Amino acid sequence: MGPDFICVGLQKAGTRWLHDQLRQTGGAWMPPIKEINYFHKKSFKPGNMEELKSLRKRFLNFKSLHRSLDRKFYSAFEKGLIPGNYTDDWYFSLFADKGTYISGDISPNYSSLNDAQVSRISEQLPNASVLLLLRHPVDRVKSAMSMKVRDGSILEEDINSIDRVRSFVSRKGVARLSYPTQIWQRWLEYFGSERCKFFFMEDIKCNPEMVRSQVSDFIGLESPKFRLPANFNRKSKEKKYRFSNEIEFYLYEFFHDEIIKCQEMFKGHALNWKSNF
Repeated sequence: MGPDFICVGLQKAGTRWLHDQLRQTGGAWMPPIKEINYFHKKSFKPGNMEELKSLRKRFLNFKSLHRSLDRKFYSAFEKGLIPGNYTDDWYFSLFADKGTYISGDISPNYSSLNDAQVSRISEQLPNASVLLLLRHPVDRVKSAMSMKVRDGSILEEDINSIDRVRSFVSRKGVARLSYPTQIWQRWLEYFGSERCKFFFMEDIKCNPEMVRSQVSDFIGLESPKFRLPANFNRKSKEKKYRFSNEIEFYLYEFFHDEIIKCQEMFKGHALNWKSNF
């Protein structure tokens, strides 16, 4: 059966907000582990294993709307750890019991997949819709670096070192996540315009009710009963870091061409994205 939709990113553009909203919405069932990452072959990354450990301890918390479905997901997910079980059949088993509930796979790392991988997904999920959340390339990469500081991957002083920042944005893994026009074109090519839709981070911040409603319509969620405030943001208290003018200037220069392409391709809020510092 598989998911009804996949959200392929962007990383640091509101995917956690989307998961939280749909996780607490009647008519939908979202996996308790946000980023399944199957098509990126990172389902059992440390963060997901921590989630799995947390599920074991709670098994499962009383706040869950769909405790029985969560239990079945937990059992199916664990089976992927058995050698030889991490297959397409395993992935589909995660959604096998969803019934009539709308369900999806929100894995922003999918935005880094290549043409062959996206083509294969389109064949495996012929009826799934694709969502892409958009954010200004400079703001997105600054948020990604800030996350790395918070989790200890890099030092706070690194974000104001031109050499460290240059090295960071040039990494293959970072670059694949940083060019929304390329990402959008790739998914659009294989899934088609009727099955793909993008949303702006600006609207999630300023008009979350509208985005929530539009997403629901797009994925086929009829008369949704939302249980979270539309502006709920579990990350609102995360520490923010200041980037120097030198770094800001460098990042705007680095992403200048991509920002212009975004303005031409996406229109809307992208037309107001600054292309120079």
